[in-house]
Amino acid sequence: MKIKFTSSNDAMHQASETAKKYMYDAQGAINKRFGAGYAEQHPDLMAAFMQTAALDFMTSFLAKCLQDIDQSIISLKEVD
Repeated sequence: MKIKFTSSNDAMHQASETAKKYMYDAQGAINKRFGAGYAEQHPDLMAAFMQTAALDFMTSFLAKCLQDIDQSIISLKEVD
């Protein structure tokens, strides 16, 4: 996996867009489950949903990075 590092401005913009996506997803899922307007009345639940989504993404991303590192180490050992 190649990671393309972006400028700090690009990273800031992407972070904002990701937060918006998590917020809209939280709002939709919560209102679908508990009824219209519930998410807006319970911002703590929306925040917990967004935090869970962000942590899940980070965990998946880090797991993939670790798998790639593991494969690189195995490849280096095979060269010896």
